[in-house]
Amino acid sequence: MSIHHFVLLPGLDGTGQLFTPFLKQLPPGLTASFVAYPRDIKLSYEQLKAQAFSALPATDPYVLIAESFSGPIAIEIAAEHPHNLKALVLCASFVSNPAPPVLQWIQFFNHPFWFRFRLPHSFVRYAAAMWDCEATVIHELIEQSKSVQPEVLADRFSQVMRVNVQAQLQRCLVPLLYLRAKRDLLVQARNWKEIVRLYPQASYAEIDASHFVLQHRPTESLQAILTFLAANFAR
Repeated sequence: MSIHHFVLLPGLDGTGQLFTPFLKQLPPGLTASFVAYPRDIKLSYEQLKAQAFSALPATDPYVLIAESFSGPIAIEIAAEHPHNLKALVLCASFVSNPAPPVLQWIQFFNHPFWFRFRLPHSFVRYAAAMWDCEATVIHELIEQSKSVQPEVLADRFSQVMRVNVQAQLQRCLVPLLYLRAKRDLLVQARNWKEIVRLYPQASYAEIDASHFVLQHRPTESLQAILTFLAANFAR
């Protein structure tokens, strides 16, 4: 069986515009669409899941690829067993609060005020471990984040700190690939360990990239996904 369509769910910014580097790598015959979340409306994970569900192909087979923030949404969708969902790819994502214990205090400082400031280019490059990333990618990360209302970003951050889809992950039936970014300072290795403990059949690929793995290393990310699909689906 061949799978020719990817559906991508975005990270915290929710715009979907950051998928451009990855989409440019797709070979002929492989199509993709992405879900964009509202930039000015606070929606819960449950409400965002409903929005994502409405954007899924009705009959054609597809692979669901979810970045970071959207991982729990993709897991909840997969737990409902859509008949034409064939595989799930989680990119630097999580099933519960991803912050390590020593950084749990950060949630108490979550406020829209902090999201009003434009992050300096140099800070993003350092904090996201992207010292070898193209400047255009970092610029786009900053611009797309600034296009989302601070209240919306703060609300999404708060939801990340409270989320738990462990039970839903255990109800999934499709092949699952976890893309782990080797230089990820935001979602560290313990999140993958939690996923494989709950879903032992999950596949794993580590890429020398930052948390923004699809933007930082789009070619390597695509190759890892295609290798995973080839191993699970005979043509």
